[in-house]
Amino acid sequence: MAATSNPSRKATKTRVSFIRGVLLIPFFLSLRQLWTFLTETTTPTANLTMAYEHLFDKQYGEPTSVEEEEERQPSIPHVAIFLNAYITVGNLSLQIVNEQFEQIGKSYAAQHNVTVHVTAVGNDIKQIENICQNVSAIDGVICSNATPYHNGGELHTLSSLYDYCQRTTAPNQTRVVYIHNKGSFHPSPRNDRWRRAMTDAVTTEMCLNPPDPRCDACGLTFASPPRMFTILFPGNFFAASCEYVNQLLHPFKYQERMSTVVNYARYKMKFHFAGTKGAANWITGSGRYTPEHWIGSHPNFRPCDVSVPRDYWHWMDNDHSYDDLVWSMIPRNESDRVCAEAMGNPDLRLRTYQYLPGILWRQKFLYNQTPPLETSWMYDWFPDGHFFRDNIVQHGVGFIDKILEPSFDRNATWNGSEAANRSQSC
Repeated sequence: MAATSNPSRKATKTRVSFIRGVLLIPFFLSLRQLWTFLTETTTPTANLTMAYEHLFDKQYGEPTSVEEEEERQPSIPHVAIFLNAYITVGNLSLQIVNEQFEQIGKSYAAQHNVTVHVTAVGNDIKQIENICQNVSAIDGVICSNATPYHNGGELHTLSSLYDYCQRTTAPNQTRVVYIHNKGSFHPSPRNDRWRRAMTDAVTTEMCLNPPDPRCDACGLTFASPPRMFTILFPGNFFAASCEYVNQLLHPFKYQERMSTVVNYARYKMKFHFAGTKGAANWITGSGRYTPEHWIGSHPNFRPCDVSVPRDYWHWMDNDHSYDDLVWSMIPRNESDRVCAEAMGNPDLRLRTYQYLPGILWRQKFLYNQTPPLETSWMYDWFPDGHFFRDNIVQHGVGFIDKILEPSFDRNATWNGSEAANRSQSC
């Protein structure tokens, strides 16, 4: 008796074969990608690890180079975001990161297929080694895993930002954004409101494509002495031009140099440090507080911001909307300027570390430069700015060191200057 075939069994085998074939397609495509990369590389054996990373990145949509990111963003400016994610025990840290991704997804930045480079710092290995797997998918936003660190602060992420700017092919057309998951270590409703306002601010078109291209860096609120201890964006969220970033010292080099600067200022130059905590690290910019001082450290710095209220505490105490943000170059309001005489006698203020004497001295020490005499906002904004500009024009940059000498008569020099009778006087 001839054997009879079972149509049902045949159909089942056909379906199984078809499914197997479909499932194997990505595998063979992956092998082809890997082989192509290896054969196009001059040293395929030495680059085997890199080849695997290349293949992995291609499959999961993560960038492999600055050039690829620029190709994905045909419009100007090119934008890249760098997020420092401090990961603590529990879910709060990742909840904040996901919230920030949602904010970015609703922002101007997401219109340009923006990549967010996430540097995770923490002891939870499972959470930090591939943090992008724990981030919700957002249209227009690509999550990229940067090297994770078990210890360290914001300098790791700022270094990634700096290196990106060094590699970009069009620094004058590229803006980099720095944010962090503020509130993960000190959770509070006030920190939540402030973080949301700062994240929204630096991803607006106002900060990423400023109306005035002279703006080197933009943030929610800009602050400077004498109202603040240094030149910075409180909270340390900013969007900066790579053209400006490339003028700065590498973040770790800056930290190293600032340690020398502060020790020299304390023990050699005999600066006066205003306030009862004037020589504290968070004021001087040394130690773990270096990141906040970095972006505003160069003498060519030209900032802008989007906050009409000049007190950054306003954003901690109030919810915000996009309509609350109004762009302006700095200085924003001339009435905010503090006149020189209101800050005490010339002998004291002309050797105060936090004021213009210290700012100019630090810039000269770090970059061997001072702000441009004809164009810098600093001489018009800071108390004693006209006094310093006049004397640098007349005596050269050596005047900055000379005025700090113990034997120098600061009272007589100030009282006899033309600046004492000009617009900066009370």
